[in-house]
Amino acid sequence: MSSEAPACPRDFWDVVVIGAGLSGLSAALFLTDQDPNVKVLVCEASDRLGGRTLAVKSPAAGYTFDLGGQWVNLTTQKEIASLIDRFDIKTFPQFIGGKKVLELENGSLTSFSGSIPSLPFHALLDFQFNVHNVVDQLADQVPLWMPTEMPDAVELDNINVESWKRSVCWTHGSKLFVDLLVQSVFGAEPADLSALFLLHSIRGAGGVLGLAEVVGGAQETRVSGGTAQISEKIAGVLEGRNVQIWKKSCVVSVVQDSRQVCIRMSSGTDVSGKYVIMAIPPTQTTKIMFEPQMPFQRALLEQKSSFGSYMKIIVLYEQPFWRQKGFSGEMLCGNTDHMECPLIMSFDACVKHAGKDVFALVAFSTGRRLHSWTEQPGELRKNQILKQLAKYFGDEALHPLEYHEKDWNADPFTRGCPGNQFPAGSMVPSYSALRDPVQNIHFAGTETAVRWGGYMTGAVESGRRVAIEVGLRLSGIENWQSLAKDQFLQSIDLNPQADKARCQRRSNHYPWLKN
Repeated sequence: MSSEAPACPRDFWDVVVIGAGLSGLSAALFLTDQDPNVKVLVCEASDRLGGRTLAVKSPAAGYTFDLGGQWVNLTTQKEIASLIDRFDIKTFPQFIGGKKVLELENGSLTSFSGSIPSLPFHALLDFQFNVHNVVDQLADQVPLWMPTEMPDAVELDNINVESWKRSVCWTHGSKLFVDLLVQSVFGAEPADLSALFLLHSIRGAGGVLGLAEVVGGAQETRVSGGTAQISEKIAGVLEGRNVQIWKKSCVVSVVQDSRQVCIRMSSGTDVSGKYVIMAIPPTQTTKIMFEPQMPFQRALLEQKSSFGSYMKIIVLYEQPFWRQKGFSGEMLCGNTDHMECPLIMSFDACVKHAGKDVFALVAFSTGRRLHSWTEQPGELRKNQILKQLAKYFGDEALHPLEYHEKDWNADPFTRGCPGNQFPAGSMVPSYSALRDPVQNIHFAGTETAVRWGGYMTGAVESGRRVAIEVGLRLSGIENWQSLAKDQFLQSIDLNPQADKARCQRRSNHYPWLKN
């Protein structure tokens, strides 16, 4: 089924999906769930499926690790959980037993066992009352469907997270928490993000701890055999339907009129369809020529949004020496010497495979740390990463069995991870164009998710939404737009009117908003 685009005359499809990540494949799956007779073509620019999920197989252990999206929460991330259940994929909890390590800005180390690092009492109070409580209260006022309808939207959008942090935090420890949250979750720096974007992300995750925690949060559960298999299993279902998937089929132009949309590949192959689903990040659509051009708001969205910077590292060892010393493998680094400390965080990545234990750590370099290292020689970067892990867990970290890394900034089809983000001042002018179809072109992708934007479950949610939209249009229903929105929001248990009404109160008790 999956093959390179054939050199053939123009072919006509009901729907052409651009992008074979989780959002594009989910859209094709849900469309053909509704109607098996729908004729769908999925075009993927790279030579693999899965988008921002990526598998790497250990030569020695034979186990498949994730170099892309890895964790799920089977309770709060219902869309990805439904696919895991549908395909009977096994899962297991993220290991957290033992001490965690925090490196402070000055390079000193502290260990802790609970959720909160060992910091001075006044710093913990500052974080709890001025960051955690305030952020969750503010985030709770952000409408999920259209965050720009919040009464304080303009003020919040015009503030970057760095400015907000300096306004409300009065201890270094509390400011460090904000830095680590933004750098680890978004692969960005606080100065890079609109405060409104951060609050909407927090609301979509159910609170700050939803993003940051393991137990009850986004890092709670791992998928046996890796998450990339989800895309492969979807493709396996599509193989028995009226669907084709073309790899190495990079779209260079999209031309539409009232009757059809014509797509040209870099190979020169032309196809056309009634509708197109763009299931790629907004930043990537700027590489495609559209005729007519995208409306101004949509073009502004694509130009203003940007990706975070992410590198993921898997290191395999002969023994779990960190566990043997009483450590969980979890580390957070706030040291501002990025050349000394390329990593911001690590976790235990051990698994049991084929009756044997496989011992590994997973680590991440993000934001400016990665900017400092991405152009450095690979061997130099590897040595410094191992040296940093040894500082926390012992010299055994210097002697791995295997080392694997993926720099998502260098991936030509994403140029970053985990998702597109909004800098200060960009959400209010452009957000309303995020999900709006442009004539016969519909937009999916995790960035368009109502909940958990930037995560795998957000990608699946977006696939469900566009499948409803396009399915209704294929059925010839005239008022498809309002009907599609109602059906989708009902499917995710969201009443936008009630959600907006509960958010219609201004935040006068936060005077920094008016500064």
